[in-house]
Amino acid sequence: MSNRERLMVLRDLFFQKTDENHYKSVEEILMLLEEETGESTNYKTLKADISALNALGFEVLEDTQIKGKVKKYAHVEREFEPYEVQMLVDAVASSRFIGKSESKYLTSKLKKLLSNEQAKKIKTELIINPLAKSNVKNFHLYVSRLHEAIAGQHFVQFQYGDFDWNKHFNLKRQGEFYTVEPIGVVWQESYYYLIAFIGEEAYPRNFRIDRMRNVEILNRTFEDRRFDLNRYISGSLNMFGAGEYIPLTLKCKHSVMKNMVDEFGSEFLSRKFDEEYCTIKITAKDNPGLVYWLMKWGTSVEVIKPEHIREAVRQELNSALKMYEMEHEV
Repeated sequence: MSNRERLMVLRDLFFQKTDENHYKSVEEILMLLEEETGESTNYKTLKADISALNALGFEVLEDTQIKGKVKKYAHVEREFEPYEVQMLVDAVASSRFIGKSESKYLTSKLKKLLSNEQAKKIKTELIINPLAKSNVKNFHLYVSRLHEAIAGQHFVQFQYGDFDWNKHFNLKRQGEFYTVEPIGVVWQESYYYLIAFIGEEAYPRNFRIDRMRNVEILNRTFEDRRFDLNRYISGSLNMFGAGEYIPLTLKCKHSVMKNMVDEFGSEFLSRKFDEEYCTIKITAKDNPGLVYWLMKWGTSVEVIKPEHIREAVRQELNSALKMYEMEHEV
């Protein structure tokens, strides 16, 4: 084995077998090195190799707390702390668009960012609804292609679908391909969305990536429209895309203010109405998603202005009331 190959093996041993709480003695390192290479190494060569690793930027520390001749060494500094890896593992486990097998695979790769002992403490048993996990094949490939297309301003084509009453996935437009200008990929409400323009439409559309099929990059480019994607996303409630931005005045219970801040940030105007309610002024896009979002708050949120949104919510509530007043045979 060449010196370079031995140095690489030693680097891997220090990364995997040691950390700030697990130093290894010279004898332990020499034994591990022999197990990996099948060749014995002496102390003088090991010291030279450790010096070489330090010179190359891979820091190996000596435990200065130990008195006497026994010396121990460890690689301590890593790009990620264990708590950071744990957060990434939890994000992977809770993501709807990452399937079970893909979650297991990504988790194993993330744990390799730590020493073996640190990796043992990473919890992978995050409790989630297993039915919420996606099983779309090639999902990660679709996301990669879309990012590539956005970076190069290339058109993409894909088929798009949804589920019918019998839980069958059916392609829309009889399977005809959509050809779009992709401008952004967004992770919103536990799903990945593609934001894209179709033709000369004034507003982009939102596409759930887990409902896309056969995504391909086309050898055609488009001009940058200089579209403000951040503003677009901030006003897209329930990820409904099109619509003009309109100002709204809402009367909210104090208990839902935290939810308003989560949705709109903390820059909107608010004023105390009484001991139970306050009024806020926000901006959102005028589309069905806004009405559905308002309705989910029940009596905790009331639309004050504009009148046409107030009327739209009233009509939806009346329709819902009529539906529940009807008798149905089960």
